[in-house]
Amino acid sequence: MASDAKKLLFVINTLGVGGAERLLARLLAHLRSREPRFDLRVLTLLPSAHPLQPEVEACGGAVHHINRLSFDPRMWLGAARAVREYQPDLIQSFLWLSDNVAAWAAKRALAPKNQAPIPRVGSEMGDRQAWHGRPAPIRFFGRTIDRLLAFPGAAGFVANARFGAGRLAQWGYPSERVRVIYSGVATPPPPPAGWNARSFLAAPPGARLIGCAARLERLKRVDLLIRAVGVLRAEGRDAIAVIMGDGPERGRLEALARAVGGSEAPAARFAGAVAKPTDWFPFMDVCALCSDRELFSNAILEAMACGRPVVASRVGGMPEMIADGRTGLLFEAGDLAGLAAALRHVLDDPAFAARLGAAAREEAATRFNPDQTFESYRALYRELLTP
Repeated sequence: MASDAKKLLFVINTLGVGGAERLLARLLAHLRSREPRFDLRVLTLLPSAHPLQPEVEACGGAVHHINRLSFDPRMWLGAARAVREYQPDLIQSFLWLSDNVAAWAAKRALAPKNQAPIPRVGSEMGDRQAWHGRPAPIRFFGRTIDRLLAFPGAAGFVANARFGAGRLAQWGYPSERVRVIYSGVATPPPPPAGWNARSFLAAPPGARLIGCAARLERLKRVDLLIRAVGVLRAEGRDAIAVIMGDGPERGRLEALARAVGGSEAPAARFAGAVAKPTDWFPFMDVCALCSDRELFSNAILEAMACGRPVVASRVGGMPEMIADGRTGLLFEAGDLAGLAAALRHVLDDPAFAARLGAAAREEAATRFNPDQTFESYRALYRELLTP
């Protein structure tokens, strides 16, 4: 290791295929190319297959797994041991659990006790937003843990939308110490030669495909999309929802798709977890997000980068991403008629859909350019590492 090397430790729940995880993988690639003096290491906390690990390791990032559940003391102690052994110059954590484990581990790893604290940056990527759909005692628990562990001593927090910065302020973190860095996405390469999502799905000729990349959990409201497909079919449109993702709600959603469309022509096709949704999006007529709570959907941003018209619920930071009527359409969360109307508008007006898709692609390439995103992270780290 070079004498001027700086050791950066990134703490995250898993290396799954979620938005925060894909952001981390791209951030590491950027840092490796622009800041070779940074020694990069990733610490994951929870059990997982970690499908993004090869991508992270290809960027030169060493990966250490703890693979313990959040209530297991060995997970917390393992994190402290990893921090103590690596002795990072800076810690960046992603997601609520990792923010709090990193804070506890950094404090416990200090030896001697009067050692200067390790600069630590937390994040708000939407999980605190998700907490607001939970019962009040659980929300109180989340805020209390943040105020005891993650917030005290943090050098700063990053939020990927202004709405997220506001949520942190509501939970008690000073707004002046939150830096808003929008997620960025590169213009995706074309899908692999010979790949065709329509053929893979055996979609009937002329069927209109509505893509949705999301974890299959209740707050994502994939059920609303399936019901909207039922509305469109009742009006004579041959629409199919293409669901890219997996999760605890899959069985219930598959049953609903059969109930809405029949066992021979279910209203949705389920692709399972998809490592690269951008290989699927170009074959979609429109892409949708129906969440009751969302901060800043990386999946919708990737669909925009693919030039797809997008429809999303008006929640969290989504109005910051989508200019309603220009780069996509917004509808009120939970409004089946509003979702069906937005999809109907896109599917029935090809010229309008083409304008939306072109404007979305331009917005993704300029306002959400990944170089801007990752240079902002790099500048933050350089600032905190400068004596």
